[in-house]
Parts: sequence; structure tokens; C-alpha cells
Amino acid sequence: MLIADGCDKNILPIPLWDYYDAFPWERMQTMGYIFDENRIKGSLTKLPIKLRILFAVTCAERLFPAYESLSAKTGDGNVDLLRRILDKLWMGLLGVQEYSDQIIAADLQHCMLLVPKESDGEWLNEQAWAEDAVACLSYSLRTRLSGDAQDAAWAARRVYDAVDYYVLHASGNNFKLPDEVRVIDHPLVQAELRRQERDMSELLSLVHSPDNMMTALNDFKLRSRLEYVMPD
Repeated sequence: MLIADGCDKNILPIPLWDYYDAFPWERMQTMGYIFDENRIKGSLTKLPIKLRILFAVTCAERLFPAYESLSAKTGDGNVDLLRRILDKLWMGLLGVQEYSDQIIAADLQHCMLLVPKESDGEWLNEQAWAEDAVACLSYSLRTRLSGDAQDAAWAARRVYDAVDYYVLHASGNNFKLPDEVRVIDHPLVQAELRRQERDMSELLSLVHSPDNMMTALNDFKLRSRLEYVMPD
């Protein structure tokens, strides 16, 4: 059984100074996780397509409540439609229901129409991460269509972008832009990067134990629904 928000202690975090040489040395006070899209993509290329889809859909599930939150606040959007699309991705992965490329393409168009726009009334911070939630789901659909590791990596990026935006604009920390190192150090950001690192480690391990695939699919689904990336 997978533990929500757990972390494989054998995974070493990536030193920030490997990637942020532009920042002064004295600011490098962390050994936390960073978001490295190329590294994620490289790991995803080692996975079979089904597990790439699982990685992306897990990201979309964790961020889905962001769209629910905006819709509840404004009365706009179509939560039920997006929920059905996300559920179809899960059911397709689990082999419960066929999900044809034609239907996926149509659902991708539905997602594009439901992206919150700045013109939709007064701008709210929630619109930013709700937009990321729809985009993350869209990249999950694209991963299902293409099998491309890049699409799955972009799904992970939208989750990171959502938490990054929250910390900068809505968490009350009053960071001075740009202050990316301090943002990355924030517990919410570190928690999501840790989850992504954990998921990738477990998926890479699953490549060598395919008999555990169905159990892992169900566990990933249940766990991701408990791991909303934003605070309540």
C-alpha cells in the first residue's frame, strides 16, 4: 500500500547550485528538491507509455481541486465535465472502459474551452492555478494520445507552476520578485517536488515488477486524490 505524501529516503535531493549558477553563492542554503523538466523528461523516457500516462494523470488528479475551488467561488466552468474526463483517463488505464483516440481528441477540445480566461470577470488568484489544472489535464490527454514523455513532463510542470504562483502571490510570504530560490524552499513547493520524485521512483521500480501493475494503478489513483497540492 502506498502512503500519501511519502518519500523514498534513498532518493537524494538535487543541489540547487547545480542549476542556479546565476544566483550568488551565499543564497544557496538549501539541499531541497528543484523542478528540472529535462531530468523529468529523461526519466519518463525510461518508462513504458502506460506509466508515462499514469505519471501525468496523477499530476492532474492532485491539481484538479484547484478548478473545483474556482468554480465554487465564481459559479463558472464545468467541474462535472472535467471530472468525467479525468475519470475516463483512470478507467482507461485500469482497463475498465475503452477510451478511443477520437473521444480523447474531443475531450481535449472541451478542456481548451474550459480554461479560465482573464476576461471572465474580475481576476482572481484562483484563476491562475485553475488554468494550470485544466492545462495539466490537457497534457495528460495529450500523453494518452501521443505517448510522448514531453507531454507528461509538461503536466508535471503545470503542477509546479500552480504551487509556485500560489507561494508568490497568495501565501502571504511577500516575496520580492524574482526570488525563486526562496520560493523553491517553501514547504508547499518542496512537498509537491517530493511527491513527483517519489512517484517517478516508484514508476521506475514498477518497470521491473510488471505483475504489480494493477495494484500500483489503484494505489496511485487513491493516493493522488488525497494529495491536493494547495492548502484548503
